[in-house]
Amino acid sequence: MQNTPKKRGINSGTRIEIEFIRTNTWNEKKIDNVVEAIQRLTPPLFFTDKKDRQDFEVVFYRSDSSVPVSEPRQEHLHVLLENKRLFYIEGQFDSKENCFLYSLTTSLSGRETTDQRIVALDNDVLRKLKLYQKEFSAGIDRPLECGTFDFCFYIFDFKQQTLPEYALIKEDRNKIKSHRIYLYRDGIRVYPYGDPEDDWLEIDVLRGTYKAGESFSNDQVVGCVTITQ
Repeated sequence: MQNTPKKRGINSGTRIEIEFIRTNTWNEKKIDNVVEAIQRLTPPLFFTDKKDRQDFEVVFYRSDSSVPVSEPRQEHLHVLLENKRLFYIEGQFDSKENCFLYSLTTSLSGRETTDQRIVALDNDVLRKLKLYQKEFSAGIDRPLECGTFDFCFYIFDFKQQTLPEYALIKEDRNKIKSHRIYLYRDGIRVYPYGDPEDDWLEIDVLRGTYKAGESFSNDQVVGCVTITQ
C-alpha cells in the first residue's frame, strides 16, 4: 500500500496494487465482479441524498487506464429501481419518540402517489404482526437498545400480477435478486449485511415460519439501513 499518485488526479488516499496476476485465473468477468463488490462499500446514488454525498470514493485503474465505476450493470439496476418498483419507502426510525417517520410511494393504482406517514412502535397495526408479537410478546416495557436510523426500500412484484409496465423479465429479476438490504455505518458498508445469502433481518425465516403471503421475500426487496457510531 502507498499514497495514491498525484498524476492520477487524486491528492490523497491509499492505493492497493496487485501485480503479476495470472491471466489463466483472472479474466474480465472476475475483475468486473471485484469492481462491483468494492463499489458496494459506499452507498450508490439511489441510496443517498444527492445533497449529502460521501467523501469516501473508490476508483480503479488497470495499468494506467481507469476502469469506469459507473458501468452498465449499475446503471441498469438504477433504471429498475426508478421505473419498475411497485413501492418505494424512505424514512427514519426516531428512537427518542419510538416511531417511524417515512414516505410511501406506490404505483398500484396505475399512477404514482406518495403519502407521508408516522407510525408509533406500539401502533395497533404493528402489534398484530407475527414478528412483532414474537419480539414484544409482553409489550415494550424496556428502553430500546438501538438509536435513530434511516432506511429506504425498493419493493418489486415477481408474480407478474401488476400492470404491464411493472412486469420484470428474467434478466431484471436476476439483477434484483443479486442485491439485498445493505447496512451502512457512517457511509461505509458493514459486511456481510446485504450479501445474497445473508438473511440478517430474518425475512425469509419469517416467511418459512408464518404465512408467506404476510411478508415480502428477500428476493424482491433492494434497500439499505444507515446508522452512525
